[in-house]
Amino acid sequence: MSPQIYVELLIQLRGRANYQRYSAALGLGRQLVDRPDLANDPAIAAPLLSRFLKDNERGIKEALLEKHLKLACKPVHGGSHGLERFIEAFHIGDALLT
Repeated sequence: MSPQIYVELLIQLRGRANYQRYSAALGLGRQLVDRPDLANDPAIAAPLLSRFLKDNERGIKEALLEKHLKLACKPVHGGSHGLERFIEAFHIGDALLT
């Protein structure tokens, strides 16, 4: 049985399949699968976050438009972890835009 791959970075990326998917998508071959700690390298973490958000863009946008912040936060944090900070940041940004 292989250990669960989990690295806490800007997003919560879990599972070997996700590491394989995003490693390939970023042109890294199997590097993230073989060395998940590389996802914490800012040179990799930033494009990884960008790709992840793009892949989840529709669901996040729909949740934000409905002001369903817990649902919008879920793909990024895997649940309600960090929800209070997310809500605070959302309201600050919303106030700046309105």
